[in-house]
Amino acid sequence: MDAGRPGPVYGSVFAVKTHDDEVDVDSALVARLVARQFPGWAGLPLRRVASG
Repeated sequence: MDAGRPGPVYGSVFAVKTHDDEVDVDSALVARLVARQFPGWAGLPLRRVASG
């Protein structure tokens, strides 16, 4: 998916690593974390946003 286009990113890694010790955070992990912390938001679509 193009970073400039909004929309779901299921199955995609969200960010480019800038440090060697960063962990991969993919959309499946983000969806699980959101569902656990905010059950009312579980199942809502995710979309990539610019960092910074």
